[in-house]
Amino acid sequence: MQTKRRPIAIHFFFFILFIVLPALVFERLPGESFFTFTRAVVQDMIANITILSFLYLNYYIFIPKLYFLNKTFWYVMVVILYLFIILPIPHLLGNFINEDIVGKPPGPPPGEDTISPLLAPITPKIDNPRSILLFSIHELRRHIYLFFTAFLISFLIKTRDNLAKIKEDNLQAELSRLNAQINPHFLFNTLNSIYALSIKNDASTSNAILNLSGLMRYLIKDVSAQRIPLQKELDYIFNYIELQKARLGNTVNVIYELNGKPRHNRIAPLILITFIENAFKYGINPTIKMGEIIIKINILDNKLEFYISNTIMEIPNKKMESNGIGVENTKARLQSIYPGQYHLNIQNRNNEFKVSLSIDLV
Repeated sequence: MQTKRRPIAIHFFFFILFIVLPALVFERLPGESFFTFTRAVVQDMIANITILSFLYLNYYIFIPKLYFLNKTFWYVMVVILYLFIILPIPHLLGNFINEDIVGKPPGPPPGEDTISPLLAPITPKIDNPRSILLFSIHELRRHIYLFFTAFLISFLIKTRDNLAKIKEDNLQAELSRLNAQINPHFLFNTLNSIYALSIKNDASTSNAILNLSGLMRYLIKDVSAQRIPLQKELDYIFNYIELQKARLGNTVNVIYELNGKPRHNRIAPLILITFIENAFKYGINPTIKMGEIIIKINILDNKLEFYISNTIMEIPNKKMESNGIGVENTKARLQSIYPGQYHLNIQNRNNEFKVSLSIDLV
C-alpha cells in the first residue's frame, strides 16, 4: 500500500511546487512583499497549471492513443491545437483578476521615476503600450519554452516506459515458450517411470500415480507464474525423486539433503528440476553397476545453493545432455529471470557430471 502511495505523493509534491514556482522566483519590485500575489504572478501560476495538464494528458492519453497507434498526423495536430488553446488562457483569465484582491505592485520609491533596469524587462509601465507588448512577448516566449519542455519530458518518459513494457512482454513470451518446451519433456519422462513400474507389477505403482497427479497439478497450475513459493518447488523435487527411486529400486543410491527453511522465499518454477532429471536419465544403468546421485540444497536467508552430481554411465544410443534442450532452456531462463543474480558451474569429466548453482532469491 505504501509502495503505491509513494509515487502519488511524489507527483503531488512536484505538482504543487511547479504551480507555486512563480511566487518563489518572480522578481519583486522595491518595497513589494514576498507574499504579494500580483497579477503577473497569478498569470504565471495559471500558465503552469495548463502546462502541467498538457504534460499528464500527453503522457496518459495523447501518446498512447494517437502516437503509439501510428496516428502521427492527428497527434501533431492535437499538440499544436492544445498549444494555441492554453497559451492565451493565462492572459485571458488575468484580465479578470482584481489587483485590489491579489495585490498591486507598488510604484517606484520616492525620488525615482523609473524602476530598476533589472526589473524593467519583466515589469512594464502601464502607460507605455510598447512596454506592455514587449512584456507580453517575453511572457509568451517563456510559456512556449515551458510547453515544449513539458512535451519533451512526457514524450521521452512515455517512450522509455513503452520500450520497457515491450521488453518485459517479449521476456514473458520467451519464458512461456521455454516453459511450453519443458512441460511435455517432464510429462514424457514421468510417464515412462510409471510405465516401468506397471510392467513389474510393483506395489508402489498406485503411489507413483498419486505422485504423478501432484506433479501434473503443479505443472498445470503453478508453472505459469513468474515466481512461486520455494516450498512448492521443493515439494515437486521431492515427489519426483521419490517417483524415480520407486522405479529404480536398489539399482541407484540417491542421497538427498535439504538444509535451511524456505520461509517466504519465492523462485522461478522448474529452474532446478532439469539437472535432477538429467542425473536420473543419464546416470543410471542397472545392467552394469549401481549408480549414485547426490543432491544437496542449502537455503541461506535469501540465497539458494544447489548441487548435484552423478556418475556417468555408458548407455547405448544415449549421449549426456550437457548442452541439450533441457539444460539450454534452463540457462536461458536463468539469464532472463536472474540476470547478475546467479552463478552456474557445470563440469563433465572423470566419468562424473556435476552442477553447482547459486541464486539470489531477492
